[in-house]
Amino acid sequence: MRLFERGSLHLGVLWGIPVKVHWTFGYILLWILYSSHNEGIGVKGALWFGLFIMILFACVVLHEYGHALTARKFGIHTEDIILTPLGGIARLAKMPDKPWQELLVAIAGPLVNVAIALSLLLYIYFFPQFGIKNWDGDVYKLYTDKTKFPVAVLSVNVALVLFNLLPIFPMDGGRVLRALLSMKLKKVKATLIAMRVGQLLAIGMVIFGFYNGSITLSLIGVFIFYSAYMEYRYTKAEGFFINHSIKDVINPSLAILESTDLITNAREFIRFTQQLIFPVSEKHTVTGSLRATDFEDSSLDPYNPVSTMSLRQVWTASPNTKLTDVFKYFSNNEGDLIVINDDNTPPSLIDKISFYNFLEANGMIRSSNS
Repeated sequence: MRLFERGSLHLGVLWGIPVKVHWTFGYILLWILYSSHNEGIGVKGALWFGLFIMILFACVVLHEYGHALTARKFGIHTEDIILTPLGGIARLAKMPDKPWQELLVAIAGPLVNVAIALSLLLYIYFFPQFGIKNWDGDVYKLYTDKTKFPVAVLSVNVALVLFNLLPIFPMDGGRVLRALLSMKLKKVKATLIAMRVGQLLAIGMVIFGFYNGSITLSLIGVFIFYSAYMEYRYTKAEGFFINHSIKDVINPSLAILESTDLITNAREFIRFTQQLIFPVSEKHTVTGSLRATDFEDSSLDPYNPVSTMSLRQVWTASPNTKLTDVFKYFSNNEGDLIVINDDNTPPSLIDKISFYNFLEANGMIRSSNS
């Protein structure tokens, strides 16, 4: 495995899940140096402060493993865990479909921090010299009294629990809220409510951060606001694709060109139709597709057959193909046409234009003219 890939540094693999650091994490090191300089704590103080920040992010990594390992119990794969300046992200293949499973996955991360906090509290109880009563909350001065380290880490984990359980979607608390709402409402409706609550609180974070000079808090608020919207869009699309089948997007009225048709005749035919994508058939089998714009090429010999043109590939799919796979095929520009082969009926066709028109008519995408 390469050390650097897609702008991330691979730290290693734990419990079968890779841990990576995004390149923007380098800003944390700059922030440590800047903060240490402003606080006048010197090189030694900066090293201790940096150690504290690294321990903080180690707790974040364990938090994300809580999500990932719980999701694994429900058969959900985690691609990796990525550390960014704004926190950690466990990239799950998807969230569980059942609300109670999503609830457990969402709550697992904060519970890890609860376990860490309780362990440190127990440690402090048996070793009173690491007491809480003298803790002043100044993490920049940890180098002056190393005994304050356990309580500093304890306070960070308590803060992580409280912050993550705020009902701000798509953070853990927001996902808990969505899961609870999904027990009574449809998932899309539950996500919409959780998104609105989360965005309202995110706006509050931006305003609070702005007036208190906390740029980081404001940036987190902006990030959460946008992430909530994108999560809602994804959930809405997921629900839409589940509730529709490939039969809903079949276009039965597509005119088909024969591979032996002359280009000049095809051009004349295209003049009298609004169709933009044309299947090309050879011996009753669709072998490729052409766009109406392909015929505008003046270098084409009009008396050659259309089979001499550069045909775009077609995907031959089964009637059980998921609509999400159709969307991926077209959105990745792999082709303009899909042929659905069913043993009991003649082949059916789905073209890219009519598919996107279907999505637009159902409010899944916006018109390019709007």
